[in-house]
Amino acid sequence: KGLSEDRTLTLGIWYPSPDEIGDRPGLFGSEETMKDATIMEGKDYPVVVFSHGTSGFAESFFYQTEFLASHGYIVVACNHTGDTTSNVNDFRETEMYLIRPQDVSAMIDWIYSDQMLEPLQGKLSDKLALIGHSYGGWTSFVASGAQYSEEAIASCDTDTTSSWCVNMNDEYRELFRGGFKDDRIKALIPMAPGNHGEIAQGGVGAIDIPVFLMTASGDKRCPNETQGNPYWEELQGDDNLR
Repeated sequence: KGLSEDRTLTLGIWYPSPDEIGDRPGLFGSEETMKDATIMEGKDYPVVVFSHGTSGFAESFFYQTEFLASHGYIVVACNHTGDTTSNVNDFRETEMYLIRPQDVSAMIDWIYSDQMLEPLQGKLSDKLALIGHSYGGWTSFVASGAQYSEEAIASCDTDTTSSWCVNMNDEYRELFRGGFKDDRIKALIPMAPGNHGEIAQGGVGAIDIPVFLMTASGDKRCPNETQGNPYWEELQGDDNLR
């Protein structure tokens, strides 16, 4: 929605395997991780989708994705094209706020399609959790139903320089107002989420799935005072944890 060109996402996929000997990935991965390993026998594996932070990449949390796979999860992460390590010096534009939650839904589409890796087809349950770090934490909130801030949208009438406003137009305004909730997400784990200003006051209160919010008191990029605490105070679910 709101995009004029097709996007290609590079994915990383981790899954449990009985293999003990195989091709080690080297740079990113533990000694127990192998490329193109045999899938463990079984079915109805729970799924985790991961969204990296600004200028990150699919394997940036390899220690977490490997750990989850070793405990029986199928884990899928993407390079958010246009916001990876190769874009570290690029100025973020309005489109990225549209693109990221749609990347998450595109990954979920692919996971349950016949394009998914053949050995994994038919082995996935509908128990799907979304994890996001930093800007990926914000992405995970939006993909799970958080509402955009009307005040932030209106600010673009006078501010045309910020990343949020630089390419804002009427089409984008309506897309933001409509939101990007994906009902296939059953649980949410935002880690040190940022960008609270683009989400409506109380906007995360619209999220109706369990949320496990992870923040850190020493975080300088996404401090609790302006990010972690407001997010937590606005969450409404009885099953939420911090």
